[in-house]
Amino acid sequence: MIAHGKDVKYAVIGGDERQIYAALDIADRGFEVALYGFDSFDGDVGLCTRCDKIQDAVRKASVVLLPLTVSNDNEYLNMPLSTQTLSISTLANVIDKNAVVFGGKSEVLSDTYGVKVIDYLERDEFVIANAYLTAESAVGIAMSETKSSLRDTDVLVMGYGRIGKSLCSILKGMGVNVYASARKNSDFSWIRAYGYSPVDTSKVCEVVSSCKLVLNTIPELVLGKGTLGCMHKDTLIIDLASKPGGVDFNAAKECGIKTIWALALPGKKLPVSAGKIMARTVIDTLEDMEVI
Repeated sequence: MIAHGKDVKYAVIGGDERQIYAALDIADRGFEVALYGFDSFDGDVGLCTRCDKIQDAVRKASVVLLPLTVSNDNEYLNMPLSTQTLSISTLANVIDKNAVVFGGKSEVLSDTYGVKVIDYLERDEFVIANAYLTAESAVGIAMSETKSSLRDTDVLVMGYGRIGKSLCSILKGMGVNVYASARKNSDFSWIRAYGYSPVDTSKVCEVVSSCKLVLNTIPELVLGKGTLGCMHKDTLIIDLASKPGGVDFNAAKECGIKTIWALALPGKKLPVSAGKIMARTVIDTLEDMEVI
């Protein structure tokens, strides 16, 4: 059986800086935290214990935190802050079968090795908070890449999901004229209710010529050669969509339109905040399970 209360030991294995800050947050709550896979990180790890061997990190660990993307190749753990490698098979063999394991995009562990993993991305508190950090980071990139204020300018947000909603809210607060694209009538109603201008995703050519900034959140090709041809050459496109993205990048290059494909922004731009969100998600989940 898993230990209860402050006796719970956490093992944080691999990942980017957000994992470090998640570990620090958990340790600050009074829990024992062991780290593995961060030997290239030379920052302060506070009350956490660095381990040179995976076996030491997971020994007596009731909770294991894996990266938001467990593996990039289905063979090795995603450990960008380590000079070492850890095979998924080795990881699966050393984790206690009774441990509560968290991770993201972890099909290789569950399907191949039978390790049950709680997916961060299936927890609403994580996805919603992470969407806001993504939006905030994207706006920060836009501000650093443009030579004039966004205030009173036209900006198009492609897609009205969690990230799109956050983008619209932030931009509206900055005094931007926000166009929000969607496909459903219900979304159009919400867009109007919040004071944005709705546009059908298939008809963005009608508005995009006046937009100095386009932010895409739709993970399918929505900005092809035809739409790109409607844009001014000074338009900046920031694509936030997961692979394969929503922009025809070759066509954008031919049109002379600058495009930035910005993936995994919370971990890259706001790792402290992203780590705290991860820690809070884990703690909330364990409390729901009555583990702590």
